[in-house]
Amino acid sequence: MGGSSCVSVPPPKKLINVLPCQINCLYYYMSPEIQKLIYEAAIKAGDELKGKLPPHPFHPKGRNAHAHVFERLKSRLGKSYKECDDSEAPKILNMIEWYANNPC
Repeated sequence: MGGSSCVSVPPPKKLINVLPCQINCLYYYMSPEIQKLIYEAAIKAGDELKGKLPPHPFHPKGRNAHAHVFERLKSRLGKSYKECDDSEAPKILNMIEWYANNPC
C-alpha cells in the first residue's frame, strides 16, 4: 500500500478568500490584460449599437448601448466577464461581436 496518489497542480493565477473547506474549489479571475481587451471590445460594440437598440418601455429616454452589452454578457455567462477564466476570452469576444451585429 505504499506510494502517494497526489497529483501536481499548477499554482492558481489568483486565489481569493479561500476557506479551508473550499480548498478543492479554486476561484480564478481573468488576467488584467484580457479584461482590458474584452472591455475595449464591449465599449466598441456599445458605440456601434448607439441608436440601433429598439425602444423599451422601461427606458423612455433611450437605452444605454454600453450597459446593454455588459448586461447581455453577464446574463449569458451567469457572471461578470471578469470572473471568467482567460481560456473563455475567445468565446466572450465572439459573443460581443454577435451582440454588435444583432441589436435586440
